[in-house]
Amino acid sequence: MDKVSEYHFQVLGPDVNHCDKLHLHSLFGMLQEAASRSAAEHGWGSDEMDEQNACWLLLRMSVVMTTLPSWQDELTVKTWSRGFQRIYFLRDFLIYDSLGHEIGKATSMWIAADKNTHRPIRPVLFTKISEEASIDKCILYDNPPKLEPILTNIEEGESEHNSIVKYADYSEIDRNMHVNNTRYIAWCMDAAHRDTLSKCIILSLDINYLSEIKFKEKVDLFIKESDDIIQVDGVVRDSNRYAFCCRMFKSDFMEVSS
Repeated sequence: MDKVSEYHFQVLGPDVNHCDKLHLHSLFGMLQEAASRSAAEHGWGSDEMDEQNACWLLLRMSVVMTTLPSWQDELTVKTWSRGFQRIYFLRDFLIYDSLGHEIGKATSMWIAADKNTHRPIRPVLFTKISEEASIDKCILYDNPPKLEPILTNIEEGESEHNSIVKYADYSEIDRNMHVNNTRYIAWCMDAAHRDTLSKCIILSLDINYLSEIKFKEKVDLFIKESDDIIQVDGVVRDSNRYAFCCRMFKSDFMEVSS
């Protein structure tokens, strides 16, 4: 079996924004689906993980796009495992348009966790599968970068930055009983565009998933903006814990015009 898996996705109406360009959270959904299918093909998919009362949890991801596909376009995602380092599993992606041109790349870091406690389980359980399914081919970062939070003292509830509030409602919760990682991206885009629809285009981002957000929790999104970057951090209000940090890189509209 080829260690590099390839999948095709059509960009549907619900996947695009008001400019008919692919939402980044929809792209994350496609990458997550590609990762899930590839894992299943190589023997460490959801069925096998369920048998061990385990699940995959995404810790970090970096995506760099040169352009965004449009409504009704078809894109191809190639993905492969790079094995594991200590307790961390690495997976890379290449993204192509319908003509076969490379338009994006991504690197991700995961852990295998107990399904009930979400605590890491020993990677040695997957040594044989990893050796058979993984290749040493890094196309973006060896490891997605670790981000520094906006707030320096979370307990004091600093409020010098702009913020919006999000809620972990029914439709946000996935099969692992927490807010799905793609929703974090949608929330960050909402924060970035809190004032206007046509502020800028985000083609690239880094995100660190720091703790899970559970049903009915309320999350404050703190926003810090410079000329080139928008950072959005999610803090669960009642527990004052960081849920995620996301750094988004601005691009001019001309860079993605069709």
